[in-house]
Amino acid sequence: MEEPKVTILLATYNRAHLIGETLYSIQNQTYKNWECIIVDDHSIDNTKEVVCDFTKKDNRFLYFLKTDNYKKGLPDTRNYGLDIAEQIEAEFIQFFDDDDIMHPNKLLKQMELFKKDKELDIANCKYQGFKGDFNLDNHIYVGDMNIVSHNIAEDFLRKKISINSLGPIFRAQILKGLRFDTELNYYAEEEEFYIRLFFLKKPSYGVVNDFLFFYRHHEASITSDNKKNIHKLGSVIRMYQKLWVFLSENQVLTKQAALFFFKYFLINHYDSNYLKNILLYIKNAPNISSVFKIEVVFIYKMHHFYRRIVTKILN
Repeated sequence: MEEPKVTILLATYNRAHLIGETLYSIQNQTYKNWECIIVDDHSIDNTKEVVCDFTKKDNRFLYFLKTDNYKKGLPDTRNYGLDIAEQIEAEFIQFFDDDDIMHPNKLLKQMELFKKDKELDIANCKYQGFKGDFNLDNHIYVGDMNIVSHNIAEDFLRKKISINSLGPIFRAQILKGLRFDTELNYYAEEEEFYIRLFFLKKPSYGVVNDFLFFYRHHEASITSDNKKNIHKLGSVIRMYQKLWVFLSENQVLTKQAALFFFKYFLINHYDSNYLKNILLYIKNAPNISSVFKIEVVFIYKMHHFYRRIVTKILN
């Protein structure tokens, strides 16, 4: 009996100098039943030529140039891939990027979880970064991370577990109807997408406690550029604003999730308008105790009182 096919959705843009190594790592998977849909966001280097060298020799690689129906940027590149996957009725989906490396056993080990549990929706794995050339035989594993969770939605929102967008393999059905937010075109679109998915669909979740993919550190990263870092902060704020609206309107917020947003808009990024909406939600939520509601209102009033005092002194 043939193993289920994994559809790898690989977004690319101007990675001619790196994507070959990525595609080799996919080609060398010990799990053989896969297809790799490569969506090119109109690269202006010779990415297409590098990719087509693979498509000519291995028909499991498929090249697509993003159409004009989709916006420029990673979110809609991934959305185009999801639309293609839906059209071909993909069964399992793995997102991947054009500069990272798969461990040879990545697909094999994660697909074993789906074989054991027919109800499983997501199989996750650990990951590590690297700089320069990558050699698995010489790679030094440093540190560890927690990916185990019994409540993936709350734990991911509150950053208690690590999930990189390239780690999980998804049962395709669980992604149906969901797409990446194209407004978050600079940063945080993947985190926002997964939080919506986890709270809305409540997927069953399993892990392989091994490091099964490796992401490349670039010298010109977001965190090394102060101007870019400002854009990153703005994207994170906008992400949480959007998530609050989505989760509250769909009535999928838990007590701990509501508390997370209360803390974020009170401490991390003060916003009185969102705080008022959060307080109103907490006040009317049937799954939240009266004692907790009183405590939250008290904290808000005390914080607001001291803000007024500090503002008055500084003025």
